[in-house]
Amino acid sequence: AGLERHGKPPDRSRAGGMAFIDTLDCYTAAVNAPVTSSENEFATSVIVGISAVTVEEAIYGLTRKANRRLIDGFEARIAEQCLVFPVTETIARCAGALRGQFSVRGIVRDQADMLIAATAQVHQLTLVTRNTRDFEGCGIGLLNPFNADVP
Repeated sequence: AGLERHGKPPDRSRAGGMAFIDTLDCYTAAVNAPVTSSENEFATSVIVGISAVTVEEAIYGLTRKANRRLIDGFEARIAEQCLVFPVTETIARCAGALRGQFSVRGIVRDQADMLIAATAQVHQLTLVTRNTRDFEGCGIGLLNPFNADVP
């Protein structure tokens, strides 16, 4: 409902679940293809949810590298494996409220991060990120895959 799919939709019958991932982790996955068969199996068994904000941030970073292969690889991963969550009015309002609440407490939060956090909040998703500090206090579940035992 309201999700943008690129290419064929991910095969949900083999999906181990959905991971809603932050930009850095999405970007890292685009630059570093899985190197072991178990990493590749995990990468193809999980449906990846990303914010449209993540798409913009990753394309920006990859374009700066001026490497067409990386951009093509990222686009292929989105087409094969991702559900892209748009920034809706509800998400924009939620992000604005989050930034405002932090600002009142003297805390500056990045607009892109708050849009990603609001997407997770609105859709009741856990955000998978190594940057948990940027999202603490946003009322969302956080998972740092580098600090957790992930099967």
